[in-house]
Amino acid sequence: MPATGYTKPKAKGESLSFEEAPNYYAEHTEVPAEALHIVTSMEGDPRRRGTNMSPSVCSERTTCIRQLAIKKFVPYLINGISEWQATEGSAWHAAFEAVTPEAEDEYYREVLLPDFFEVFVPGVEKFNPVPTWAGKVNWGNVRLFEYVKDVHESHEIEVFDGIWMNGKVDKLRHDMTRIEDFKTKAWPGWKDRASGQHRVRHYPPSKDAVIQLNLYRRMVEVMTGVNPSELVIRQMYRGSRIADQSWKKYDIEVWSNDQLEFEVRPFIEKAVGHFTALKQIEDDALAKGDNPLYAIREYINELPLDGQDKHMFNGLKCSTYCTQMPICFEWANVPRFDTKPDETRVNLEGLKT
Repeated sequence: MPATGYTKPKAKGESLSFEEAPNYYAEHTEVPAEALHIVTSMEGDPRRRGTNMSPSVCSERTTCIRQLAIKKFVPYLINGISEWQATEGSAWHAAFEAVTPEAEDEYYREVLLPDFFEVFVPGVEKFNPVPTWAGKVNWGNVRLFEYVKDVHESHEIEVFDGIWMNGKVDKLRHDMTRIEDFKTKAWPGWKDRASGQHRVRHYPPSKDAVIQLNLYRRMVEVMTGVNPSELVIRQMYRGSRIADQSWKKYDIEVWSNDQLEFEVRPFIEKAVGHFTALKQIEDDALAKGDNPLYAIREYINELPLDGQDKHMFNGLKCSTYCTQMPICFEWANVPRFDTKPDETRVNLEGLKT
Protein backbone atom coordinates (compact mmCIF):
# COMPACT_ATOMS: atom_id res chain seq x y z
CA MET A 1 0.00 0.00 0.00
CA PRO A 2 1.21 3.53 -0.59
CA ALA A 3 0.98 6.17 2.11
CA THR A 4 -2.63 7.03 2.94
CA GLY A 5 -2.11 10.51 4.40
CA TYR A 6 -0.20 12.40 7.09
CA THR A 7 -0.04 12.27 10.85
CA LYS A 8 -1.68 15.24 12.51
CA PRO A 9 0.94 17.08 14.61
CA LYS A 10 0.25 17.21 18.34
CA ALA A 11 -2.90 15.14 17.87
CA LYS A 12 -1.97 11.52 18.49
CA GLY A 13 -4.11 9.05 16.59
CA GLU A 14 -5.50 11.64 14.18
CA SER A 15 -4.61 11.98 10.54
CA LEU A 16 -4.77 14.41 7.64
CA SER A 17 -5.48 13.77 3.98
CA PHE A 18 -2.89 14.65 1.34
CA GLU A 19 -4.99 17.70 0.46
CA GLU A 20 -5.38 18.92 4.06
CA ALA A 21 -1.82 18.36 5.25
CA PRO A 22 0.21 21.10 3.50
CA ASN A 23 -1.77 24.04 4.85
CA TYR A 24 -2.24 22.44 8.26
CA TYR A 25 1.48 21.81 8.67
CA ALA A 26 2.27 25.33 7.47
CA GLU A 27 -0.02 26.80 10.14
CA HIS A 28 0.86 24.52 13.08
CA THR A 29 4.52 23.51 12.51
CA GLU A 30 7.77 24.87 11.14
CA VAL A 31 7.33 22.91 7.89
CA PRO A 32 6.17 24.94 4.84
CA ALA A 33 3.40 23.64 2.63
CA GLU A 34 5.77 23.41 -0.35
CA ALA A 35 7.89 20.82 1.45
CA LEU A 36 4.90 18.53 1.93
CA HIS A 37 4.02 18.74 -1.75
CA ILE A 38 7.50 17.36 -2.51
CA VAL A 39 7.10 14.59 0.07
CA THR A 40 3.68 13.67 -1.33
CA SER A 41 5.01 13.43 -4.87
CA MET A 42 7.55 10.87 -3.67
CA GLU A 43 5.58 8.84 -1.13
CA GLY A 44 2.37 8.77 -3.16
CA ASP A 45 4.02 7.25 -6.24
CA PRO A 46 2.10 4.04 -7.08
CA ARG A 47 5.32 2.52 -8.47
CA ARG A 48 6.39 1.95 -4.88
CA ARG A 49 3.70 -0.70 -4.48
CA GLY A 50 3.69 -4.42 -5.08
CA THR A 51 6.65 -6.41 -6.34
CA ASN A 52 8.28 -3.60 -8.29
CA MET A 53 12.02 -2.94 -7.89
CA SER A 54 13.85 0.30 -8.63
CA PRO A 55 17.61 0.67 -9.34
CA SER A 56 17.99 2.75 -6.17
CA VAL A 57 17.02 -0.18 -3.90
CA CYS A 58 18.93 -3.06 -5.49
CA SER A 59 21.87 -3.31 -3.10
CA GLU A 60 21.85 -5.38 0.08
CA ARG A 61 24.33 -2.93 1.62
CA THR A 62 21.75 -0.17 2.04
CA THR A 63 18.34 -1.72 1.34
CA CYS A 64 16.33 -3.32 4.14
CA ILE A 65 13.77 -5.73 2.70
CA ARG A 66 11.68 -5.44 5.86
CA GLN A 67 11.43 -1.66 5.41
CA LEU A 68 10.42 -2.01 1.75
CA ALA A 69 7.86 -4.66 2.60
CA ILE A 70 6.17 -2.33 5.10
CA LYS A 71 6.14 0.56 2.64
CA LYS A 72 4.72 -1.63 -0.13
CA PHE A 73 2.04 -3.58 1.72
CA VAL A 74 1.07 -1.67 4.86
CA PRO A 75 -1.08 1.50 4.74
CA TYR A 76 0.83 4.05 6.75
CA LEU A 77 0.77 7.74 7.63
CA ILE A 78 3.62 10.07 6.75
CA ASN A 79 5.18 12.17 9.47
CA GLY A 80 5.70 15.40 7.53
CA ILE A 81 8.30 16.67 9.98
CA SER A 82 10.70 13.74 10.01
CA GLU A 83 10.10 12.64 6.39
CA TRP A 84 11.74 15.75 4.91
CA GLN A 85 15.25 14.49 5.58
CA ALA A 86 14.68 11.53 3.28
CA THR A 87 13.12 13.55 0.44
CA GLU A 88 15.09 16.80 0.51
CA GLY A 89 17.07 15.76 -2.55
CA SER A 90 13.85 15.46 -4.54
CA ALA A 91 13.22 19.17 -4.05
CA TRP A 92 16.48 19.94 -5.81
CA HIS A 93 15.56 17.61 -8.66
CA ALA A 94 12.24 19.42 -9.10
CA ALA A 95 13.96 22.80 -9.00
CA PHE A 96 16.58 21.85 -11.59
CA GLU A 97 13.90 20.53 -13.91
CA ALA A 98 11.71 23.60 -13.49
CA VAL A 99 14.35 26.25 -14.20
CA THR A 100 16.18 24.60 -17.11
CA PRO A 101 14.88 25.74 -20.54
CA GLU A 102 14.35 22.54 -22.49
CA ALA A 103 15.21 24.17 -25.82
CA GLU A 104 18.63 25.21 -24.53
CA ASP A 105 19.56 21.89 -22.99
CA GLU A 106 20.89 18.65 -24.48
CA TYR A 107 19.36 16.47 -21.76
CA TYR A 108 16.02 14.94 -20.95
CA ARG A 109 15.28 15.31 -17.23
CA GLU A 110 13.41 13.14 -14.71
CA VAL A 111 13.18 10.38 -17.30
CA LEU A 112 10.87 7.55 -16.23
CA LEU A 113 11.99 4.38 -17.97
CA PRO A 114 10.45 2.77 -19.92
CA ASP A 115 7.33 4.99 -19.92
CA PHE A 116 9.31 8.00 -21.16
CA PHE A 117 9.35 6.64 -24.71
CA GLU A 118 5.56 6.16 -24.71
CA VAL A 119 5.18 4.22 -27.93
CA PHE A 120 2.84 1.39 -28.78
CA VAL A 121 2.72 -1.68 -26.56
CA PRO A 122 0.38 -4.55 -27.61
CA GLY A 123 -2.83 -4.38 -25.63
CA VAL A 124 -2.08 -0.90 -24.28
CA GLU A 125 -3.34 2.43 -25.57
CA LYS A 126 -0.98 4.14 -28.03
CA PHE A 127 0.76 7.28 -26.83
CA ASN A 128 2.53 10.12 -28.61
CA PRO A 129 6.12 8.89 -29.01
CA VAL A 130 9.30 10.85 -28.35
CA PRO A 131 9.94 11.93 -31.96
CA THR A 132 13.67 11.17 -32.06
CA TRP A 133 13.15 7.59 -30.95
CA ALA A 134 9.82 6.77 -32.58
CA GLY A 135 10.02 3.36 -34.20
CA LYS A 136 13.50 2.71 -32.81
CA VAL A 137 12.63 1.46 -29.35
CA ASN A 138 12.68 -2.22 -28.39
CA TRP A 139 9.45 -3.07 -26.59
CA GLY A 140 10.03 -6.79 -26.61
CA ASN A 141 11.42 -6.65 -23.06
CA VAL A 142 8.67 -4.44 -21.61
CA ARG A 143 5.54 -5.40 -19.70
CA LEU A 144 2.70 -3.57 -18.02
CA PHE A 145 3.30 -3.35 -14.28
CA GLU A 146 0.31 -5.42 -13.18
CA TYR A 147 -0.01 -4.16 -9.62
CA VAL A 148 -0.84 -0.58 -10.60
CA LYS A 149 -2.47 -1.01 -13.99
CA ASP A 150 -5.86 0.14 -12.71
CA VAL A 151 -4.63 3.36 -11.14
CA HIS A 152 -1.46 4.36 -12.94
CA GLU A 153 -0.13 3.39 -16.37
CA SER A 154 3.33 2.05 -15.71
CA HIS A 155 5.66 -0.48 -17.26
CA GLU A 156 8.77 -2.47 -16.39
CA ILE A 157 11.87 -3.46 -18.36
CA GLU A 158 13.44 -6.89 -18.24
CA VAL A 159 17.06 -5.90 -17.68
CA PHE A 160 18.22 -9.51 -17.28
CA ASP A 161 16.41 -12.80 -17.64
CA GLY A 162 13.52 -12.72 -15.18
CA ILE A 163 14.61 -9.42 -13.55
CA TRP A 164 12.15 -6.58 -14.15
CA MET A 165 12.26 -2.98 -12.96
CA ASN A 166 11.53 0.62 -13.80
CA GLY A 167 13.29 3.76 -12.65
CA LYS A 168 13.64 7.50 -13.01
CA VAL A 169 16.87 8.95 -14.42
CA ASP A 170 17.76 12.49 -13.37
CA LYS A 171 19.47 13.43 -16.65
CA LEU A 172 19.73 11.50 -19.91
CA ARG A 173 21.50 13.00 -22.91
CA HIS A 174 19.38 13.17 -26.05
CA ASP A 175 21.64 10.72 -27.87
CA MET A 176 21.44 8.29 -24.90
CA THR A 177 25.24 8.24 -24.41
CA ARG A 178 25.44 9.96 -20.98
CA ILE A 179 23.54 9.58 -17.70
CA GLU A 180 23.82 11.97 -14.76
CA ASP A 181 22.44 11.54 -11.26
CA PHE A 182 22.22 14.08 -8.43
CA LYS A 183 22.99 13.06 -4.86
CA THR A 184 22.73 15.13 -1.68
CA LYS A 185 24.76 14.58 1.46
CA ALA A 186 25.78 16.46 4.55
CA TRP A 187 28.97 18.47 4.06
CA PRO A 188 31.93 16.22 5.00
CA GLY A 189 33.96 18.98 6.61
CA TRP A 190 35.08 20.33 9.95
CA LYS A 191 36.83 23.34 11.45
CA ASP A 192 40.49 22.81 12.25
CA ARG A 193 41.11 24.14 15.76
CA ALA A 194 44.76 24.92 15.21
CA SER A 195 44.38 27.01 12.05
CA GLY A 196 40.78 28.08 12.41
CA GLN A 197 40.23 27.01 8.79
CA HIS A 198 37.54 24.71 7.49
CA ARG A 199 38.76 21.39 6.12
CA VAL A 200 36.94 18.86 4.00
CA ARG A 201 37.42 15.20 3.09
CA HIS A 202 35.43 13.95 0.13
CA TYR A 203 34.47 10.30 -0.19
CA PRO A 204 33.73 8.72 -3.58
CA PRO A 205 30.22 7.45 -4.30
CA SER A 206 29.37 4.14 -2.71
CA LYS A 207 29.08 0.84 -4.53
CA ASP A 208 25.29 1.22 -4.25
CA ALA A 209 25.42 4.34 -6.42
CA VAL A 210 27.59 2.52 -8.95
CA ILE A 211 24.98 -0.26 -9.11
CA GLN A 212 22.17 2.26 -9.52
CA LEU A 213 23.72 4.11 -12.45
CA ASN A 214 24.77 0.92 -14.18
CA LEU A 215 21.20 -0.37 -13.92
CA TYR A 216 20.00 2.85 -15.54
CA ARG A 217 22.61 2.27 -18.24
CA ARG A 218 21.35 -1.26 -18.79
CA MET A 219 17.73 -0.06 -19.04
CA VAL A 220 18.65 2.46 -21.72
CA GLU A 221 20.66 -0.18 -23.57
CA VAL A 222 17.77 -2.67 -23.57
CA MET A 223 15.31 -0.04 -24.80
CA THR A 224 17.38 1.76 -27.44
CA GLY A 225 20.35 -0.44 -28.30
CA VAL A 226 22.62 2.42 -27.24
CA ASN A 227 24.95 1.61 -24.35
CA PRO A 228 25.66 4.86 -22.45
CA SER A 229 29.43 5.28 -22.13
CA GLU A 230 29.40 8.09 -19.55
CA LEU A 231 27.94 7.73 -16.06
CA VAL A 232 28.25 10.75 -13.78
CA ILE A 233 27.22 11.60 -10.23
CA ARG A 234 27.04 15.24 -9.20
CA GLN A 235 27.28 15.28 -5.43
CA MET A 236 25.75 18.25 -3.63
CA TYR A 237 26.85 18.89 -0.06
CA ARG A 238 24.35 20.53 2.28
CA GLY A 239 25.68 23.21 4.57
CA SER A 240 29.08 23.63 2.91
CA ARG A 241 31.37 26.07 4.73
CA ILE A 242 33.70 26.47 1.75
CA ALA A 243 32.33 28.32 -1.26
CA ASP A 244 33.86 26.09 -3.93
CA GLN A 245 33.13 22.81 -2.11
CA SER A 246 29.35 22.64 -2.43
CA TRP A 247 29.53 20.33 -5.43
CA LYS A 248 31.75 17.55 -6.64
CA LYS A 249 31.53 15.56 -9.88
CA TYR A 250 32.39 11.87 -10.02
CA ASP A 251 32.81 9.74 -13.12
CA ILE A 252 31.32 6.31 -12.40
CA GLU A 253 32.83 3.08 -13.68
CA VAL A 254 30.86 1.42 -16.46
CA TRP A 255 30.48 -2.23 -15.53
CA SER A 256 30.03 -5.10 -17.92
CA ASN A 257 26.55 -6.58 -17.98
CA ASP A 258 27.89 -9.85 -16.57
CA GLN A 259 29.40 -8.06 -13.57
CA LEU A 260 26.22 -6.05 -13.00
CA GLU A 261 23.99 -9.12 -13.10
CA PHE A 262 26.33 -10.96 -10.73
CA GLU A 263 26.05 -8.10 -8.23
CA VAL A 264 22.28 -7.58 -8.27
CA ARG A 265 20.58 -10.89 -9.12
CA PRO A 266 20.81 -12.64 -5.71
CA PHE A 267 19.40 -9.69 -3.76
CA ILE A 268 16.68 -8.82 -6.28
CA GLU A 269 15.49 -12.41 -6.47
CA LYS A 270 15.34 -12.63 -2.68
CA ALA A 271 13.46 -9.33 -2.34
CA VAL A 272 10.99 -10.02 -5.15
CA GLY A 273 10.38 -13.48 -3.72
CA HIS A 274 9.25 -11.94 -0.43
CA PHE A 275 7.15 -9.26 -2.16
CA THR A 276 5.49 -11.85 -4.38
CA ALA A 277 4.57 -13.92 -1.34
CA LEU A 278 3.13 -10.85 0.38
CA LYS A 279 1.16 -9.93 -2.73
CA GLN A 280 -0.35 -13.43 -2.76
CA ILE A 281 -1.25 -13.14 0.93
CA GLU A 282 -2.93 -9.83 0.23
CA ASP A 283 -4.85 -11.11 -2.80
CA ASP A 284 -6.04 -14.26 -0.99
CA ALA A 285 -7.32 -12.31 2.00
CA LEU A 286 -9.10 -9.68 -0.09
CA ALA A 287 -10.73 -12.42 -2.20
CA LYS A 288 -12.23 -13.82 1.02
CA GLY A 289 -13.28 -10.38 2.25
CA ASP A 290 -10.74 -10.53 5.08
CA ASN A 291 -8.32 -7.88 6.30
CA PRO A 292 -4.91 -9.00 4.96
CA LEU A 293 -2.85 -6.93 7.39
CA TYR A 294 -2.78 -9.52 10.13
CA ALA A 295 -1.23 -12.15 7.85
CA ILE A 296 1.04 -9.52 6.30
CA ARG A 297 2.25 -8.50 9.74
CA GLU A 298 2.98 -12.10 10.65
CA TYR A 299 5.02 -12.60 7.47
CA ILE A 300 6.97 -9.33 7.79
CA ASN A 301 7.84 -10.11 11.40
CA GLU A 302 9.80 -13.11 10.17
CA LEU A 303 12.04 -10.85 8.04
CA PRO A 304 15.33 -9.78 9.66
CA LEU A 305 15.96 -6.29 10.99
CA ASP A 306 18.67 -5.64 8.40
CA GLY A 307 18.64 -1.91 9.09
CA GLN A 308 20.54 -2.47 12.33
CA ASP A 309 23.47 -4.17 10.60
CA LYS A 310 26.76 -2.32 10.87
CA HIS A 311 27.16 -2.06 7.10
CA MET A 312 23.95 -0.03 6.76
CA PHE A 313 25.01 3.54 7.40
CA ASN A 314 27.25 2.41 10.23
CA GLY A 315 24.29 0.80 11.96
CA LEU A 316 22.24 4.01 11.92
CA LYS A 317 19.74 3.20 9.16
CA CYS A 318 16.91 2.41 11.57
CA SER A 319 17.35 5.34 13.92
CA THR A 320 18.35 7.98 11.37
CA TYR A 321 17.01 7.11 7.94
CA CYS A 322 13.96 4.86 8.30
CA THR A 323 10.55 6.48 8.64
CA GLN A 324 8.98 3.01 8.95
CA MET A 325 10.89 2.35 12.16
CA PRO A 326 7.99 3.02 14.58
CA ILE A 327 5.82 0.40 12.88
CA CYS A 328 8.70 -2.02 12.41
CA PHE A 329 9.94 -1.85 16.00
CA GLU A 330 6.45 -1.97 17.48
CA TRP A 331 5.66 -5.14 15.57
CA ALA A 332 8.97 -6.75 16.52
CA ASN A 333 8.77 -5.59 20.16
CA VAL A 334 12.12 -3.85 19.79
CA PRO A 335 12.80 -1.05 22.31
CA ARG A 336 13.04 2.37 20.70
CA PHE A 337 16.31 4.19 21.03
CA ASP A 338 15.89 7.48 19.20
CA THR A 339 14.02 10.74 19.70
CA LYS A 340 11.91 10.84 16.54
CA PRO A 341 8.25 11.82 17.00
CA ASP A 342 6.50 8.57 17.80
CA GLU A 343 3.50 9.14 15.54
CA THR A 344 3.83 6.98 12.42
CA ARG A 345 1.44 4.15 13.10
CA VAL A 346 -0.46 1.62 11.05
CA ASN A 347 -4.13 1.04 11.71
CA LEU A 348 -4.73 -2.69 11.41
CA GLU A 349 -8.47 -2.07 11.04
CA GLY A 350 -8.03 0.69 8.50
CA LEU A 351 -7.74 -1.23 5.25
CA LYS A 352 -10.76 -0.70 3.03
CA THR A 353 -11.64 -3.88 1.17
